[in-house]
Amino acid sequence: MTSPRKPGVVLPGAVALTVLLGLYVGAYYAMVEPTATYAKGVLFPPNIIPVYRVKANWYLDEAGWVFAPIHWLDRRLRPEIWEPDWQDP
Repeated sequence: MTSPRKPGVVLPGAVALTVLLGLYVGAYYAMVEPTATYAKGVLFPPNIIPVYRVKANWYLDEAGWVFAPIHWLDRRLRPEIWEPDWQDP
């Protein structure tokens, strides 16, 4: 008689990793707002930085290191969002 096969850890681990990755990416895109910062008296284009909004008037300044990997990828996937526009005042 053959013994029943034990459930592996690979499939539940892959599912858990996929769910966590989805939550991470979803949280990033739900919170990030590209914000232009201008240097006073300088005619160069603005520097676009990410600002992470949690609620209407509450921002999370410490989230930069948490979202750094996905922000790096976002800058490569959506450069038109993160590159400064010369026409903006």
